[in-house]
Amino acid sequence: MRGGVSVVGGGFLAGFGTAYGGGCGRDEVSCILFGHGANEEESMSPVHRSLAGEVLAFDLDEEMRVVREELVGGRLRIARTLVKEGPLRLTLVGLAAGGSLDEHDAAGPISIHVVEGELQLTAGGETRTYATGALVALDRRVRHAVRSQQGAMFLLTLSTAGSDAESR
Repeated sequence: MRGGVSVVGGGFLAGFGTAYGGGCGRDEVSCILFGHGANEEESMSPVHRSLAGEVLAFDLDEEMRVVREELVGGRLRIARTLVKEGPLRLTLVGLAAGGSLDEHDAAGPISIHVVEGELQLTAGGETRTYATGALVALDRRVRHAVRSQQGAMFLLTLSTAGSDAESR
């Protein structure tokens, strides 16, 4: 940390599951993204950097490079937590070709900012395709699913302010 600014870029979280929620005692964003259960394979590395602070700065190209490397290892999706501060969660999610997140909802409002590739988002009863640069916001508890036929990466922002997840 220099001059109150943390420049971060290490450690990833990976998991497999279906729903937001679950309070699993590990990094909350990973659990929110991927859930957990007896029939789900889960793999996580410890986070080796600060997830909270007055000012955090990221080299998004480097964060995306790390996610790409992990996807090459045969995983269908990877989540890399960037910020976990109070009610704010910011996670870089990578989907390999054919990767998906099954239908679920979130305790708070979310945004999905596509930073690479193309994905299909099903929400509010319809499916739409979003490409690099698209930004979509969903209100809390809106059921949605994400898939990518060719592979994609997106920044997921979750606000748990005023939700049950904030107290976990």
